[in-house]
Amino acid sequence: MTRGGPAAQGGIRKGDLIVAMNGAEITNVDLLQKFLTDWPISKPVNVSVLRVQERLEIDVTPAEAGARE
Repeated sequence: MTRGGPAAQGGIRKGDLIVAMNGAEITNVDLLQKFLTDWPISKPVNVSVLRVQERLEIDVTPAEAGARE
């Protein structure tokens, strides 16, 4: 995760385990990359994460790699 990147800005923390994107189950990094490849840049997506023993729903807005606001 990039410090200051879209995930961090959305509230995802180091150690969080992504388990779903907009309700689609994410079981490995390949599925995560495929989802993000198909998802429109700048359109918010709901990310389900496990943090310690709690499941959280976090909205994140993807951005191009290396893009700065």
